[in-house]
Amino acid sequence: MRVRFLLVRLPFQQSMVLVMKELEGEQRVAIVPVVAPGETFHEEQAYRIFQEVAAGRLPAGAEELGEFEFPDEEAAQEAARDFVKNLKESLWGEVEAFGEKQQPSSVDTVLLLTVGGSTEPLVHAIRNLDLARSRVLFICSPDSRTLVEGGEGIMQRLPDMAGLERSRYDVMVWKDPDDLAGCVAALFELYRQIRREYPGARIAANYTGGTKTMSAALVIGAVLLGWELQLNVGVRQDLRQVLAGTDVPTRVAADDVLLRLELRLVRQALDRYDYGAAEGLVQEWLRTLSLGGERRTQVLLLYQIVRGLAAWDLGQYRQALVSFGLAGEHGASWLPRLRVLAEGQEDTFELVADLLLGAARRAHQRRYDDAVVRLLRALELFGTIRLRQAHGLDVGQLEPARLPERLRETLASTGYRGAVEVETVYRLLEALGDPVGRLFAKRRTSLLEALEQSRHSRLIGGNFSIDEQTYGVVRSRLEGFLHEAARLTDQTLQAPQLPRSEVLDWVGLE
Repeated sequence: MRVRFLLVRLPFQQSMVLVMKELEGEQRVAIVPVVAPGETFHEEQAYRIFQEVAAGRLPAGAEELGEFEFPDEEAAQEAARDFVKNLKESLWGEVEAFGEKQQPSSVDTVLLLTVGGSTEPLVHAIRNLDLARSRVLFICSPDSRTLVEGGEGIMQRLPDMAGLERSRYDVMVWKDPDDLAGCVAALFELYRQIRREYPGARIAANYTGGTKTMSAALVIGAVLLGWELQLNVGVRQDLRQVLAGTDVPTRVAADDVLLRLELRLVRQALDRYDYGAAEGLVQEWLRTLSLGGERRTQVLLLYQIVRGLAAWDLGQYRQALVSFGLAGEHGASWLPRLRVLAEGQEDTFELVADLLLGAARRAHQRRYDDAVVRLLRALELFGTIRLRQAHGLDVGQLEPARLPERLRETLASTGYRGAVEVETVYRLLEALGDPVGRLFAKRRTSLLEALEQSRHSRLIGGNFSIDEQTYGVVRSRLEGFLHEAARLTDQTLQAPQLPRSEVLDWVGLE
């Protein structure tokens, strides 16, 4: 059996999910959580990822590991288990056995300090802690380690100046303090150690000291890992120095930096019309990030827009109307079209146009079965609307005994038993001499072939998945027919497609 492996990184977590998708046969999907120490994995996360992969979509944060051949399912599962085990060990070292409880830690805060230059700001940062409930990690270069450990020319060690007992600190030496990638990698390894030894502890990173590269690495690592960032600030006597004794450790707002990093994931989701994934990411920002002022307003506005798009994409027009109504001027331009879809008492040609756009979005995501379902519904709906508007016939309430003889004969020839099939709708229009019915008769062979190909879809009771080539043929014939039928009846099925990542520009989050 041939299997594709995907590794999906969960937003705002270190945890991941390994996904196995069978590429032949039943194309089954299996999910294996890779849960980081101290984190919780929720079933709804697995279910959402399962749905996206099963539907042929690439989940946000997914990385394709490759396609592999296995003799059977058991071998594939064993390979997945080995991969997860090795991944956990490489990322987090020895993983706590399921059900084993961690001993309560006496450490509430772990403070990381890059060491180099003046020691006074670092002393102030340490004295700002509750030393009885904290642990300090000094990150040093080979040259600056003597400031902590002592050596030639050092009058007083940094821990002694801060009143820090030996049991309350550790020293890490970065051999090449100018290797940015190596320094960041060391922080990820350090994070795993901290989480093992002090689960639940707050981690703060003060980048006041050290070389420029060490400070840059600490900032990058802190932002990516979700640590609190600190910088000592004080009164400056010139462009180079802060007046002695005036500096205090101050929290740096890094959430805005993290937001900009996460924007890439939202942009990717929007560009593939995955509005549900975008909504989930933005909702997580509102829940976890400390955003103030204009930035929070921008994110709140974006949330209303993507929430409205997610609802619209699913045909939940009333919910979309509410969200776009709260989305300001950019949402307002979509309201007239939404009101027609949401508030109409009967189906209209605007709904047919929206189904065609929905089919195009599903095809863009390579979800061809879903796209075909929407094309078939659009074809059926166009015919039933034409019957109702032009001839006063409601296919849901047909009474054959009260119909003209030619229509009764048409129904009888189709085997009518109370439910009207798509072909029957257009046969009725043909019997009525309607131009749409005549067009259907003219293209009957090609349209019936397209309908037959569509019925092979698993979503319509068939045994196969629709591929790109088959979808292209079906779409060309059905959509082409519908646009021609609309022109014959002075209608239009043209409407703008729903927006993608340009909505980020709308709210100023380019």
